[in-house]
Amino acid sequence: VPSHDTRKNMLEAQRWAWHVYGGNIGSMEKADEEPLPPLPHDYETNKEVKKAHNRACFEVHDRRRRAKSKRIAVLFTHAIADEMVVYDRIFFPHNLDSRGRAYPIPAFLNPQGPDFTKALLEFAEGKPVDADASRWLAIAGANAYGYDKVSLAERIDWVCENTDMILSCAKDYQTDHRWMQASEPFQFLRFCFEWEGYLANPDEFLSHMVIPVDATCSGLQHYAGAMRDEVGGRAVNLIPGLPRQDIYGDVAHKVIEYLMEDCSVEAHGWIKFGIDRKMTKRQVMVVPYAGKFSSCLAYTREAVTDKLSTGVEKPQWMHDPKEFNERTIYLAKLIWRAIDETVVRANDAMLFLSRIAGEYSKAANADGRPIYDRKMTWLTPDGFEVVHFREDEEMHRVKTTFEGSVLLSYYRSKGKLAVKDMSLACAPNFVHALDATHLRMSVNKALDVGITDFGMVHDSFGTHAATMSKFLQECIKPAFVQMYAEHDVIGEFAERFKDQSISLEKPQTGTLDLQGILSSEFFFS
Repeated sequence: VPSHDTRKNMLEAQRWAWHVYGGNIGSMEKADEEPLPPLPHDYETNKEVKKAHNRACFEVHDRRRRAKSKRIAVLFTHAIADEMVVYDRIFFPHNLDSRGRAYPIPAFLNPQGPDFTKALLEFAEGKPVDADASRWLAIAGANAYGYDKVSLAERIDWVCENTDMILSCAKDYQTDHRWMQASEPFQFLRFCFEWEGYLANPDEFLSHMVIPVDATCSGLQHYAGAMRDEVGGRAVNLIPGLPRQDIYGDVAHKVIEYLMEDCSVEAHGWIKFGIDRKMTKRQVMVVPYAGKFSSCLAYTREAVTDKLSTGVEKPQWMHDPKEFNERTIYLAKLIWRAIDETVVRANDAMLFLSRIAGEYSKAANADGRPIYDRKMTWLTPDGFEVVHFREDEEMHRVKTTFEGSVLLSYYRSKGKLAVKDMSLACAPNFVHALDATHLRMSVNKALDVGITDFGMVHDSFGTHAATMSKFLQECIKPAFVQMYAEHDVIGEFAERFKDQSISLEKPQTGTLDLQGILSSEFFFS
């Protein structure tokens, strides 16, 4: 079990950030509730003013509702950290779900929390920092700041060029707020403390910081590996010798091209508003998990709202809810089209898996077995049995009395599999099982070579700076290659259910060279 410790100066910094600065830093919510807009002087006499004010108040109340749980999470996390900080080491037991994904049992303070939570945790045992480890420390700092779309060498250079800023933030974070500009501000501040300690005494310094490396859209990496997809593999950094690829940026560029070709008023409005990778990231991320256009539309709305919250001027047409909705649908359709043209083989694989699950469920519902015995199960490359089960239910309502009339709702099993749900959820569960397999195989390989400290979050793998090179080159990359070199995971899945499903033609595979992943600089970075 990986061991961590809360870092006292980070906890003190977060107390200051919350109680004095007022929060609203990175993933840390505002400490105080957002005030309602002042009542206009002509509220009662001007219908349009009244309508606009009511709408603004509704939006504030909605943001308050969503912020409340985030505010509570900060308070609980800090309260738990206050109790844990006195211990030399603490442990995080994990559960595996039905797909094999690992989740920590303790709530709030755990390695899978948001930025401010991760920044509170470190390894109990420190390790010396040699030249290679110092590189990984620097890379982690640049990544946390958001300077992660460049080569590893450029990230290291960025840290060296900004050492004065880093040391200034470490020395007086309450006055020098430049650390707050980072994409992960608290993890960057944590790095600032680490870098300061290392530079002060490089020969004797022991690093306790968790150094994470992240996949590039993990789900699409797994589909590219399984389908030998050279086009998709290129977009998610499975091919060596190329500059760092950014699939979210690629989709954004395609959307801009579509807008420029359209030349309509709507297209010009979105070009002026600005389409960047942040406007398309969430939409791309849900694709390998069988995301539909409805998800794309919802995340497009969310991306627009997030961009407006950064201070971008709100165009006049966004003030009209009907026009805003129509233009958002227009943009979401272009984003969906761009994604379809980028991840063709992944879509083919997901459709194939979904059709098998649907046909299996229809057949299973006709065989008379007890409902849970009809579940789908299959083995991952490391032998974990995945359970895929969606029961068909119907809602019942009961009208009763409890301090007045109350309408209660409950769900009752219909005694059969939910064919549609089984079909829709199959591809997401399939790829989640694969990224969970990669994590387990990477950890097992690491244990074999003497690495025992981990900070793992599904598709973000962390260890000490001193052991990161070995972890990446001898564990993370070889585990991924082994998964798909030794197993045709799509074919094995189809073979397992061939008796209960119609004869479906397996999607055609490509020509991706899996061995090239071993020398890809940006596979995990």
